[in-house]
Amino acid sequence: MKPAEMILKVASYYILMGRTLEEKQNILYLACTAWNYSLLPEREREESLHRYIEEVKLANPQIEENECADIRNIIEMLIQEKIRLFPYIYKKMSNAAIVKKDGEEIVTVLSADTI
Repeated sequence: MKPAEMILKVASYYILMGRTLEEKQNILYLACTAWNYSLLPEREREESLHRYIEEVKLANPQIEENECADIRNIIEMLIQEKIRLFPYIYKKMSNAAIVKKDGEEIVTVLSADTI
């Protein structure tokens, strides 16, 4: 299965919630982040997720705490879904993009083996 297919299997519900291509792109990035965090040992995962949320706050000073909590919850759900669907796939996802071509949205994701 191609990387984009795996990401879509894990996160299509959330990606489809995006109203604009930019929102969908942001959710796609979030899905790749969640996927990559799922590859970490659980303790490291928690620390990385905490750092990620702190970086989101720094980059978006206007963001509300409840929005940060929502982002964290979505990442945690995506991590669990990745682990459930693809427990033995250790590819790191990167360079994800969603573009509109001929009226259709196309998702591409590059991956690299980690083990």
